[in-house]
Amino acid sequence: MQSYSVVFEIDPRRARTRSLKATKNSPADASTGVIFISPARVNLISPKGVSPACPKGSNARAFSTHGCFAGIGGNVLPATSGARGVARFENYDDSDWWGLGHNYALLVGARGAADNSAIAISGGYVSGLALKTQVIGHDSITQTTVPTTKSVTIARDVNSVYVSTHFNWRANSSKSYESKTREIRLTLPDMQPYDNGHVLFIKRGSNNGNYVRVIPGWSYRREYNSSTMKWETKSGRSYIIYDNESYATYSSPLTIESCGDAMCFIYHRELQVTISNVTYYGAWVQHKFPREW
Repeated sequence: MQSYSVVFEIDPRRARTRSLKATKNSPADASTGVIFISPARVNLISPKGVSPACPKGSNARAFSTHGCFAGIGGNVLPATSGARGVARFENYDDSDWWGLGHNYALLVGARGAADNSAIAISGGYVSGLALKTQVIGHDSITQTTVPTTKSVTIARDVNSVYVSTHFNWRANSSKSYESKTREIRLTLPDMQPYDNGHVLFIKRGSNNGNYVRVIPGWSYRREYNSSTMKWETKSGRSYIIYDNESYATYSSPLTIESCGDAMCFIYHRELQVTISNVTYYGAWVQHKFPREW
């Protein structure tokens, strides 16, 4: 007996609720408050894989008309690929159909338990891995006075930051730009109880002086209340462990003094320390990269 994969193509503009329901003889109706599925769009894919005649943006039934594909089953890869895959999610919409300017192919999450695994890999490797990046510095500013500091809070979804104290300044549009430096103050993202193991790379780029300060942000943790017999969420300040077990805090940040210095921070939820009668919860552990200059 052959196995088949089923692909549902859904028009999200007709989706109104949280449930997905359809029968063989009676597909769901959006007017009843469930996701509408056209019978012509519920498709069987051969065990040999998706037909290669399903190009991006075509009206072939494995793809939507906006370059999107979602499939789970025995094999959702084209027969011509010479490979077998049991899940495939693609969002190649180049028309900005929703006007959002951002395509997501897959969103996964796990929260609510003491430990949460969004993706567990039992074997194999990850290929084509990429991280979300952010560049801070080397910008051009027009204002009356020369700024001496710039403060940036790194977003939780950013994993690689390139930061420079250098920027270009002019007092008004009739003036030429001058090369300047300023102190950069980077605040690490707030960490929720489910953010254990969060990874962030920071590299200081080229400039002519000044400092980059790294400031740990807030942390949230779950504590059990024996009186109410419930878990409660508590907040506090995180801290940084760097170099030879030195600590950096909100009031005493880590300073990246030299151009080219690079490091990785990994958040350890279970670590805590008390300094001058203040307890800090959750540590960003620094892994510093060696250099040759």
